[in-house]
Amino acid sequence: MEFHELEMSYNAEFDLIGSPSRRDMFERDPAIIVVEKEKQYGLRIYNLSDIPLYPHLFYFDPSELTIIPWYLPPTGARSSNYLKTDIILPPKSSFTIGYGEGSVDPWEFMLNGITKDVGFFKLFVTTLLLDLGSISQESPYDDGNGAHNRSVGDVSAEFEPVLDSQD
Repeated sequence: MEFHELEMSYNAEFDLIGSPSRRDMFERDPAIIVVEKEKQYGLRIYNLSDIPLYPHLFYFDPSELTIIPWYLPPTGARSSNYLKTDIILPPKSSFTIGYGEGSVDPWEFMLNGITKDVGFFKLFVTTLLLDLGSISQESPYDDGNGAHNRSVGDVSAEFEPVLDSQD
C-alpha cells in the first residue's frame, strides 16, 4: 500500500483530478506523515497474489476513538448466500483510492488548531465480498458542535466549477 500527496488539476472535460505528486509517504515503518493544510491525499493498494481480492480500508482516530471507513467495496445483488459485484482488485494489479479510477474522492486532514495528531490505517483484504461497514464507530465524545471533528474531510464539495454557461 502506498500513500501519496496529490497534485490537483482539471482534465479536458473540466473534471478535477488528482495524481501522485511525491514519493510513497508510507515507505518507512512505522510511517510518520507530515501533512500540509489544504493538500489532498490518496492511496494505491497492490495485489501481488494470484487471486482476486476485495479491499476494505478504515482509518482509526485515537483522539476521538472513531473508526471511519475510507473505502468499502460496492455491494451488488444478493444471489443465494453471496453478494455479486465486480472484482475490485484482480490478481497482479493495483487499485487507487482518492484518485485515478477509484470512485472515492481525495482526503484532506483537518487539524483545527493542533500541530500533531496520530491516526492509523487498517486494510482488511478478503477473497469474498463481505460487508464490513459495521466496523465503523462514531466518537463517544461528539457533542454535536464539531469540537472533536479534526480527523479527515471529503474535499469533493470544496471546488467550484472552472467553466459555467448561462442560457
